[in-house]
Order: sequence, then C-alpha cells, then structure tokens
Amino acid sequence: MERQAVEAARIEFNRASDSVQALSDATDVEQIQTHWASFLSHADRMYNKLGAGAKASPKSKVWFDTKMKERGDDPLLCYIWKARNVDEHGLEFVTQQQPGFIREVTPTPEEREAFQRARPNLPPPMTGHAVIEITRPHVRLMDVKDRQGNTYSPPLDYVRLYNTGMLALSRLEPMLFEAEQLIISSQRVDILKRIAEADRMVMDAVVTVDRQRGVAARLEHDGQDASDAKRLLIRLEQAHAMQLADRHRLQTEWDNSE
Repeated sequence: MERQAVEAARIEFNRASDSVQALSDATDVEQIQTHWASFLSHADRMYNKLGAGAKASPKSKVWFDTKMKERGDDPLLCYIWKARNVDEHGLEFVTQQQPGFIREVTPTPEEREAFQRARPNLPPPMTGHAVIEITRPHVRLMDVKDRQGNTYSPPLDYVRLYNTGMLALSRLEPMLFEAEQLIISSQRVDILKRIAEADRMVMDAVVTVDRQRGVAARLEHDGQDASDAKRLLIRLEQAHAMQLADRHRLQTEWDNSE
C-alpha cells in the first residue's frame, strides 16, 4: 500500500466526517441534502484512493479486494455506495423532505403501568389513556436503484441522515488503520517496479531464445551453415542468464527490505 494513497484517503474520510457533522446543525432542507451528497461523494473517494494505492503490492491488493466484497455485503456500506452513484449519475432523489405531525396513539400496557407508578394516588381511569407522538419535520433517506434495476433500501432504523452518516463513519475509519499497516516505503515501491520490468524482460528473452533455437535447428536440418545462428543463440542464452540473475537479485533486495 502506498503511503500517499492512505494519506489521501484520510483526507477524504475527514471531509466525509465534516459533512456529517454539518448535518447536525443544518436546518434548511437544501443544506441538509448538500451535506449528505458531500458525505456520499467523499466516502466513495476514500475507497478510490485506497484502491489506487493497493496496487503497490499483492498483499494490499488482496486486502482491498476483501474490503470491496465487504462493502457489497454490508447493507449500510452498500447502500451509501449505491446512493452515491444515483446522486452523481442518476435523476432520482436519494433524500426526501418529510412533514412533521402530532398524533395520539394508544398507550402500551407498560406505559399505562408507568403512568400509574408516576401518580399512585390517582385511580387507574385518571392516570392517562393516551400517548401523544410528535414527529418533527425532517429529511429521510430514500430507496435507490442501480442501472440494472436493483433496489437498495436504507438499513432498518437508519433512515435519518445524521445517524446513518455517523454509523457509516464508524465502519469506514477502521479501514484506514488497516491500510496504514500495509504501507510500504517508496524504496520498496521502486523495487516492485524494477521486479515487474525484470519479469517482462525475462519473458521476452525466453521467447527470443526459443525462436533463435528454432532458427538454428532449421538451418542444420536443411544442411546449411548454422554457426552464426548458434553463436547468436549462445549470446542470447548468456543475456537470458544475466537477466535471471538480476531478477533473483531484485527478489533478494525485496525480501531484505521488509
């Protein structure tokens, strides 16, 4: 994992956190929707930064692939992922303003018992027969659909934006700590790049040597002078051996750099 990628991902996480915190103070519907869209965007960018940095080593790539699978399997992380895609690329709204209301609801047996305990000197008929439920105006999360028509709903009990955002942040931040444990130095990144180039040269040399070996064999089979072809083959084989030695040296350098 590249250090720069983790640092960039941390910046995106902090911006996502700032957007969620702004939700707690926002009262205007448009402001709330703007902060929520900002949160979705920065949370997605955090994944993008980590994904780019994870290409630095096989170990970090396996780790990131696992995190992407967890993202798809976790109802909350999957929802904010798909909601971001709809918000950025679709026409549907991912949030909706809900009006407030007051209504009378029948108290439960537990609530009636609590009324009686609070007013022990009053007879049961006078201790309260109704509960008033007050719901303030708010912005709630909506179901979203991807381009394939699959529907993703906010996890049960997490339709409020601030609560959902805070819970999502608690799931996202541990990823940064894990990524930090996978950081490799710039020196090791350079070694990996040289190993990749050495692997390419070795494979090219294998093809070239095999081709030249075939040329020499055909000349001999046809009764022609194959001495020049054989000398070239020897030089190619020597170059191939040097490339294999260089590849081995790079692997040793990588192993010792841990």
